Amino acid sequence: MSKAFQAIVLIPAVFIIGALAFNSTQAQVTESGLSCSDAHEYMVAQIDAGVDMFQVFERDELVWYLETSQNGVANCAPVPANLAARYRGLPLPNPEHKRMTCHLAADYVLYKYGLDDISEFWDDDLAWFGDYYNGFENGRRCEEPTDHLKMLAKGWSLRAQGFGNELLTMVETMDDGDAALEIAIVFLEEGQPDQGLPYLWRAAELGSPWAYMQIAAQYREGTVLEQDAAKSHEYTLKAAEAGLAWGMVAAGRDFETGYGTRQDHAKALEWYRRGASQGNLSAVALAANLIYSGKGKVDRDEELAFDLLRTAAGTGDTNAMVMLGGMLLDEGNGIRHEDEAFDWLYVARSRGSVLAADFLDKYEDRVRGRYASVRAARERAMNRKPLVCNKTVNHCVNYVPASGGTGRRICNSGRDWWGCSGGY
Repeated sequence: MSKAFQAIVLIPAVFIIGALAFNSTQAQVTESGLSCSDAHEYMVAQIDAGVDMFQVFERDELVWYLETSQNGVANCAPVPANLAARYRGLPLPNPEHKRMTCHLAADYVLYKYGLDDISEFWDDDLAWFGDYYNGFENGRRCEEPTDHLKMLAKGWSLRAQGFGNELLTMVETMDDGDAALEIAIVFLEEGQPDQGLPYLWRAAELGSPWAYMQIAAQYREGTVLEQDAAKSHEYTLKAAEAGLAWGMVAAGRDFETGYGTRQDHAKALEWYRRGASQGNLSAVALAANLIYSGKGKVDRDEELAFDLLRTAAGTGDTNAMVMLGGMLLDEGNGIRHEDEAFDWLYVARSRGSVLAADFLDKYEDRVRGRYASVRAARERAMNRKPLVCNKTVNHCVNYVPASGGTGRRICNSGRDWWGCSGGY
């Protein structure tokens, strides 16, 4: 592996970024320095490529996208920090993935009802809310919210006074792990671990995969539970084995870095593969890096690494573009392709990627020989047709109580990013 490519993988988590190289002078520019039109176009490209918006984007990003789609980009709200970072390929300021459950959606609707403001809800949102309460009265578990309500309520935190007898009843009489988890998180956020932990353990007993992730985080942070890397990994693995895609990515990172377990690159790759097959795009670049480097017992496979990164770059993922450009310029591999490398790097640089700019500066003489002007270079780069993932698969998460009994299996159709790497 060349030193140039290693620089991509080993980039420090924080660095200063300059202004975007190619920014429309007519587009509205927000406090983040990113134009509304560019940010909105990026999200549209991600969704068109098949990215699961509820799995990847956070609440403020989704609400910003909805409002900008409705009101236009001329006078949009400031682009959320996470969205600006994704666009530029920077580390996320807020990397914690927020869960979405039906109880959060129901509480959000209740909150708006309390303010006498339900104007943002659509008719099917309110119909779902009616079914939620009818289901509660008839002893049925909460069903999947509408997509629009998911967007509005994703990551919503239950108010300290927001959960009432309905959630407590769901925990005690209906064995609902999601309800137990929401109550636990309210108490933990309020600094009341003695009240929150029993509900957290109850949620885990009821098989909630997100509860496993919350327990793993508590063992890792060491604030509520005593810090224990092995225990953190144990619960991360439970979430992964239940089918939670983010759990699979976290399990892969544990095995790759040896956190809480013996370092095993082959197991790391297997979890990344499963996460990518479950629709998690973050797993794709992690898998590609392992396959390209051939660490441990992982077979080095340049072709597969390139296909995986082309799939990720095809969704508009800036980091994947830079990684792909770096690989294609690596003199140590057998698939060197400067033209394609420069095309991807130009797109990444146009988004403000410092790494892409560094690569292009290094090869400035060769780039000048290929492009008559910066405008021509950008047009060429944007005209390169990326690979788009159209392979779908059912993504399923299992809720299996520790005591056995009747579990639940929730499935949604989505993209199989791993399958797309060889399915064109």
